[in-house]
Amino acid sequence: MIKQTITKNSKEEKEFIKELGEKISFTDTSNIPDSNSLKSITQKLTTAIEDLWNKYSKYVNIKEWWNEDCKRNLAIYQQSGERYNWKSYRKSVKIAKQLFFDERIQEIASLNKRPWDLMNWVKKHKLPAMEAIKFNGQPCNNLNDLWYALHQSYNSAQDRPTNPQLLEEITPSLAVEWPSFSGTEIHKALNKCNNSSAPGPDHLS
Repeated sequence: MIKQTITKNSKEEKEFIKELGEKISFTDTSNIPDSNSLKSITQKLTTAIEDLWNKYSKYVNIKEWWNEDCKRNLAIYQQSGERYNWKSYRKSVKIAKQLFFDERIQEIASLNKRPWDLMNWVKKHKLPAMEAIKFNGQPCNNLNDLWYALHQSYNSAQDRPTNPQLLEEITPSLAVEWPSFSGTEIHKALNKCNNSSAPGPDHLS
C-alpha cells in the first residue's frame, strides 16, 4: 500500500513547516475588498501548500512487508469469500512478515549494528507512576538526570587510584573443597531462574 507522506520529526517535516510559515507570513492580507480577492489569496496559499507538500513528501509503503503473494491471495478471497482462501491469505501475510522482519533484523545486526533501532517495532511502555529517584537531594525527573545518578552510583570508583599492595596484607583462606554435582542438578537449578530478571552480583542473567 503506497502513501505520500512526510515522516514525523524528520528534517523534511521541519523544512516543510519552516517554509510554510514563511509563505503565510509573506502573504499580503491588508487589503481584501471582496470575496474574489479572498478567493485569490486562498488559492495562492493552497498552491503554495501543495507545492511544498510535493517538494518534501515521498511515497512510502505503509506495510513494508506487503508483497505480491499477499495482494494476489487477498484478491482471491475477496472474489470467492471462501474460508480456505482466507486462510491462504493469512498464511501469506504471516510468511511475508516473517521474511521482512528477518531481513531487517539481519540488516541491523550486520550493517549499522544498532539493536535499539528495533525498538520502533515494539510498543513503548511508559514509566509507572512512583516516587522519583533522588540523587544528591534532588529528584531525577528525566532520563538524563536518572542516567547521571545511576552512573555516579554504580561507577563512582571507576577512575579512583588503587593500591594492589593491600591485597598482600590479607590472610589467605584455606582452600574449600568443591563438592561434586551432576548435570541434572545444574539443569534443575537453572530452571528455577528468571530469564527476564536483572543480573545479580555475578552479572549473569
